Amino acid sequence: MPGAPGDGTNNQFGGTAENVAMFRYAGSVTMTTQQFAPPPQQRSWAVAAPEGTFTDRADILARIGAVAKADRETAAVVVLTGAAGVGKTAVLHRCAALLRPHFEFAVTADFGPLWPQGGVSLSDALAGMLTELYVDQRWIPATLADRRKRYLSLTEGEKVLVLLDNVHHAAEVLALIPNSRHALVLAASEFSLDDMNVPEESDLAVRADLTPLSGLPEDDAVELLAKICGPARDLGDEGQVRELVGLLGGSPVDLRVAGGRLKTRKTLEVGHLIEELTEELRRAPEEAPRGALGSTNRFDPAYRWLSAPAARMYRLLGALAAPAVPIRIIAAALGVPGEEAGLLADELLRVYLVEELPTGFRLPGAIRRHAHRVARQAADESEAMVEEAVKAWVADAADADYAVNANRLRVTDARRAGREPLCTSSRAAMDWFAANHDALLAVLRTADAGHWDEQTWQLFEAMWPFYSTHKLLHAWREAGALAVKAARRSGPPRVEARIRCYLSRAYVELGEFESAHTELVRARELTEHDEEVKYFASVLDFLGKAKYVEGEFAEALAVYRESLRLHEQIEDRRGIALQSQFVGRCLGELGEHVAALAAFDRADELLADSGDARTLSQIATSRAAVLVALGRDAGAVASLHRAVEIAGALGTVALIDKPLELLADLAHRYGDAEAERTYLRQVCELHDRTGSPRAAEFRRRLDSLTS
Repeated sequence: MPGAPGDGTNNQFGGTAENVAMFRYAGSVTMTTQQFAPPPQQRSWAVAAPEGTFTDRADILARIGAVAKADRETAAVVVLTGAAGVGKTAVLHRCAALLRPHFEFAVTADFGPLWPQGGVSLSDALAGMLTELYVDQRWIPATLADRRKRYLSLTEGEKVLVLLDNVHHAAEVLALIPNSRHALVLAASEFSLDDMNVPEESDLAVRADLTPLSGLPEDDAVELLAKICGPARDLGDEGQVRELVGLLGGSPVDLRVAGGRLKTRKTLEVGHLIEELTEELRRAPEEAPRGALGSTNRFDPAYRWLSAPAARMYRLLGALAAPAVPIRIIAAALGVPGEEAGLLADELLRVYLVEELPTGFRLPGAIRRHAHRVARQAADESEAMVEEAVKAWVADAADADYAVNANRLRVTDARRAGREPLCTSSRAAMDWFAANHDALLAVLRTADAGHWDEQTWQLFEAMWPFYSTHKLLHAWREAGALAVKAARRSGPPRVEARIRCYLSRAYVELGEFESAHTELVRARELTEHDEEVKYFASVLDFLGKAKYVEGEFAEALAVYRESLRLHEQIEDRRGIALQSQFVGRCLGELGEHVAALAAFDRADELLADSGDARTLSQIATSRAAVLVALGRDAGAVASLHRAVEIAGALGTVALIDKPLELLADLAHRYGDAEAERTYLRQVCELHDRTGSPRAAEFRRRLDSLTS
């Protein structure tokens, strides 16, 4: 293998033949980058398909279509307002399907999944939208202001469709308007958003079209009800059918629930259903959230019709503030086998009280509030079920955590013996964390509210692999603060220290170093007398990282050396290797290159048989920078090719661009234009694919070589 550890041959090439030998692996780099993210030319269309039973709304669809196709000076904004259940989300998705030929990109944000325990922050919504635009997590800025600047830069002049659901405030819409006159923003809200229009003197001169959305017209409502019930179901007297859809206000959600009951209960007459609903609507309506439109008591008849086990599942979903709940969590919470839980879900699906998503089962907005109300009415039972659901979720997160890295230091093993493993690979586990993050944050909030302290900090610890590699910094900070509070109440000192360390890294990523050091000082106090030295050594590791990021390399070196000494004391081979790597980085920054190279070689040797490809690739890149400083360029090139080879096999974009950049720089120094172009093409491709803000910089450099 080229560039074996310690290859520090001091070769200074001056001729073409030697340059070819030095960069002889340049042509093979192409093979390592084919497996990564979609190219920027591919359209991002992160929108679910519309419902198959969608009916009418022709006037609104036509109006929105005209707005989308019109020539205008600024982005257009259309806000659909109306009570829960009138079909706002369905209209958004139908519009996206109809308008797809007119836009290159469609991005989405839903501010409602975590109701009623807080919502999705605007900053995290922007992070999600940047991800949908193929921006790698490394390039997503930490602050809301910088994320918005990046969003505006990426959308400048582009044909972008933005779908915003469950909006609560006008600011959520205004902050997400793209920087393009070709853009269209479609937002849906239960709130009036009277302050939506931007003042004329604003730099963002957008006038919003506020469009109230009511129930379907009578004929269309009758058509939708017939579609739901199917041709085999005779609904009887047409006058009664029209009376029923009028009673329901033409609400698509209500019509689906009523139609589901009529379809599954062949003996239920429309007249009897009208009597049930009329009785419910005579009652005082439940108070809706302040400023929202509509109430939920109209779902009582459908709820009372459910079998007792299905009604229990419905209450469970209402008590869980999560965007979707997997069937294995439902089964664990109800204490039933998975097959039985699946049958209960089928019963709820047949009457349209739940929706099935790839990540689990979800209650539609208006129904979710009803389910939350009936769950509160059975508070003791609901609390017990929710606690079991939280424990099951923690166990799943722990499974995923171990799939990412079974050997990292933890203060507990929250996995459940006898359960089928959730993930079988690191990549699958990280995908699971990404798909379920909003649900996990909701679960963590639920655990905190229920004072289930052990589950709170265990879940946060299990989420460390995801948070440490993604940029959901505000969610990370919130989750960490809740976990620290729980650990302080319930855990031994080492638990609190460990959780504070995880939280400190979020502060470091946010640039809030004072807060980071507050957490780390307390963590150090909690572990410096711990009989298990590894916990104190780990605190020093986190402290060294904070110092290193701040640019205080001498202080970071002292901390890392102390951590290294402790790992040597307990003969922790992996710990010794990692701390040696960090010591080497600090020495390199301080100009002590020979000592740095020795530290890297020690780390590499200790990890040679570990299978830790990520760390081995990072060591190879760090060693190369030191070899360049020592004038050992041939060894640096070999080490960089080794880093690329390892990272390519791992499929990690974050590890491959830096060595390629260094290789391009070295090729430029030696005047090898062919090798430099080869490396720069790969660098440009990776930066383009990952939405890097440096993409244009490297593209200009490549163009200068080919012009």
